[in-house]
Amino acid sequence: MLGNSEPRESNGSLGSFHSWRIRSRLQARWRLVVLAEVGSTNDVVWRLGREGVAVFANVQRIGRGRRGRAWVAPPGSSILLSLMVAHDGPLIGLALVPALAICDAIWGVTGLAAALKWPNDVLLGGRKVSGVLVENRQTDARSARAIVGIGINVQQEDRDLPARVAYPATSLRLASGLPVDRAHLAARLLDSLASRIEEWRAAPERTRQHWRDRLTMLGQRVTIEVPGAPPLRGVAEDVDRTGALVLRLSDGTARAVSEGTVLATDDGR
Repeated sequence: MLGNSEPRESNGSLGSFHSWRIRSRLQARWRLVVLAEVGSTNDVVWRLGREGVAVFANVQRIGRGRRGRAWVAPPGSSILLSLMVAHDGPLIGLALVPALAICDAIWGVTGLAAALKWPNDVLLGGRKVSGVLVENRQTDARSARAIVGIGINVQQEDRDLPARVAYPATSLRLASGLPVDRAHLAARLLDSLASRIEEWRAAPERTRQHWRDRLTMLGQRVTIEVPGAPPLRGVAEDVDRTGALVLRLSDGTARAVSEGTVLATDDGR
């Protein structure tokens, strides 16, 4: 049971997106918290402080993506989810897990095959439909905890999506041509997360290979904006066990890039 100090499901402004509708389709064991409005689901999960709790929100006032970017979504349009992952040892390769689970869930609900764009974007038809933020909040020599934040564009129309962004966006509704039940998608996502986290703990190299197989840019020349340094240009050769992109530079050396933004690829995307 959730304690008295913990957030309760809100009844207002949720439409059909309630915990009982998610739970009715769910196979894995999760404790669900579904909120009408919240500042940040990541912050709520951190305050709860334990694994196995999935926090959803209908609206996030201060949702955030990588490098401090805002994640904006109209009310009732998206999956906005956060959860905690704890692990005995370093969280190497955890960042690869959520995007794979998102691809699984999208395929299971819509039949659409999603692809991945390094480091954390999920694409449909070359357009961003989902993003992931992994925050390592506590690490010591024997254990680690991270918050995984997920945003998926579900019901947006063209008018709801940002017009001036570095990478064009889409939604499941636009990509499939049909409305998508968010509760159904949420349940498939949680089931996929449970199985993908289990796989990562047991066989991290298998997780890396699955992620690599969905990556769109391997073998292509890319330009990557790196924080505090000039852009890097080279051929994307691989993804290492930490999730870093391995670039072959013009001088023939290999560089593992752990953080950055892909500005362009040689196919124009």
